[in-house]
Amino acid sequence: VTLTNSGAVPFDPSLTQITLTAGPDGVQCDSIYDDGIADFTGTIQPGRSASAWYAFSVIPANTTQLDVAIQPDINSAPATFEGKL
Repeated sequence: VTLTNSGAVPFDPSLTQITLTAGPDGVQCDSIYDDGIADFTGTIQPGRSASAWYAFSVIPANTTQLDVAIQPDINSAPATFEGKL
């Protein structure tokens, strides 16, 4: 996931929430933490971007419908993305 700060002040991405639901019933998938998987850290300066890697445990039968929600902070509405594997 890459976040770009298009604002005028530095942004702290530490409260960013990334969630994944899968399948027709929207089952909440568990996050996986392993080598190479990392949340956002530091501060994103105006005009700059930062990337982080996320992984989730998904039941194979549910990979035909995936919904990712990215909420930068508690005051923002999440951006949602739909797709399949």
